[in-house]
Amino acid sequence: MESEESLLNKISKELKDLVQNLRIIDKRRIQADVNKRDLKEIAKILKEKFGAHLSMITCRDAGKEFEVIYHFDINGNLLNLKALTSKAIPKVPSIIIIFPVADFYEREIMDLFGVKFEGHPKPRRFILPDNWPKNVYPLRKR
Repeated sequence: MESEESLLNKISKELKDLVQNLRIIDKRRIQADVNKRDLKEIAKILKEKFGAHLSMITCRDAGKEFEVIYHFDINGNLLNLKALTSKAIPKVPSIIIIFPVADFYEREIMDLFGVKFEGHPKPRRFILPDNWPKNVYPLRKR
């Protein structure tokens, strides 16, 4: 397992202008902000150059926008990438083509928050029943 500082330096060098506020949060945990338009490129680099594994995707309703947070495992270190999308038009690109496991996480976030994952091959319901009311998302703040 490499040190957080070593991994931070490697990520900083490899991703250059694709990440902002890259920082060590605590032992074995690194965080950065990303522009949603760069997600696919970043995911591809993380997989190919770092052997990253997607652990989870989470979402947080932050009022006027959503924070979509991608959790990657890189050699025992956790890299959290936060992408923002407006609540008015909640869209981010799907990374399912790079990380097939993203399917379940993206569909869960679609159901519960209404965030659309552009390019998702089968954006059907995952958690909510088929007869759930349209445009009603249980985890959105009112």
